[in-house]
Amino acid sequence: MMLKNKRVIVAPLNWGLGHATRCIPIINELLKNNVEVVIVANNQTEEFLKTEFPKLEFYKLSGINFSYGRNIPKAIIFQFYKLIKSFLVERNFIINVIPQLNIQGIISDGRFGLYSNSIPSIYLTHQLHIEVPTSLKFISPLLNYFHRIIINQFTKCLVLDSKSENNLSGKLGHPANIPKNVNYIGPITRFKHKSKNNNKNILAILSGPEPHRTEFELSLIHQSIENNIPITIVRGIKGNEECYNLNDNIKLYNNSNTVVLKKLLDDSGILISRSGYSTLMDLNVTKKKAILVPTPGQSEQEYLAAYHKSVNNYLIVNKNEFDLKYIFSKTNVFSNYKFPKLPVSELRQTLKDFINQLI
Repeated sequence: MMLKNKRVIVAPLNWGLGHATRCIPIINELLKNNVEVVIVANNQTEEFLKTEFPKLEFYKLSGINFSYGRNIPKAIIFQFYKLIKSFLVERNFIINVIPQLNIQGIISDGRFGLYSNSIPSIYLTHQLHIEVPTSLKFISPLLNYFHRIIINQFTKCLVLDSKSENNLSGKLGHPANIPKNVNYIGPITRFKHKSKNNNKNILAILSGPEPHRTEFELSLIHQSIENNIPITIVRGIKGNEECYNLNDNIKLYNNSNTVVLKKLLDDSGILISRSGYSTLMDLNVTKKKAILVPTPGQSEQEYLAAYHKSVNNYLIVNKNEFDLKYIFSKTNVFSNYKFPKLPVSELRQTLKDFINQLI
């Protein structure tokens, strides 16, 4: 009698593509172990993962659709009800849809409501402590209290960082009180090899909420034209993966899959990007020289930027101080730059243990 393959849901949060990109090595590892993967996603996250895994089964589940505007903290406060609505949608999915899909396990990257009491469920995160803007510090204790309650509902919480003092997430992943179901498995990334190119070709990878993403893109284009500096920009928006030449110096990609992006990284010497955590995990493997520009008002990115600046891991530049001409002209701009040395990820063994628990 032939045994059926185990079926597992992988569900990344739809806040930017970072949650989707870091699910790629997880999905690949599950597939290597003959697990049937059902990807639960929507919007840009769903579209991106369909380019990576066109043959897999997808289930559309709405996420948290925030409208950010310029004042991100204010926008989050006035749209907090959307977080509650998304949680209720996810709980309904667990109760009514999971049995129909014949699922034996769940891996949720940042989606609070996708836990189950009847099957093993994993919560992926890099922040056990949620950083909030200074103007919202008064809600931090309550927010982190509820986050801890959510984490405890899952069978396991996997923190994508090293447990040691040499780590990528700082206090985000290393609060004073750590839930008992937490395992640190090290950073994970879709990339496998170091990128060796040391030329001055500039690659910019854009992401994040509007209007900040578009403003940063326009600033890069303007500075490139004004100073006659070649640059390749991955815009991080909907659209195909073809390259468009805006002029002789500027190449634009709406988005790129892993194969295309790895080639772009290999062909570049300098990376310009946001200071999102998934980017930091990618840099940890590729060892690419990088200038990180945190999204204004996004407290997590601002904290990570400040943290890595304090330990001299990466070159951090605020939006208003960004100068493409200076970066391109100064060969010693990375003279004090160093990479953090982190242990090899325990992802492979962790997923094997998870698979062995599935009924």
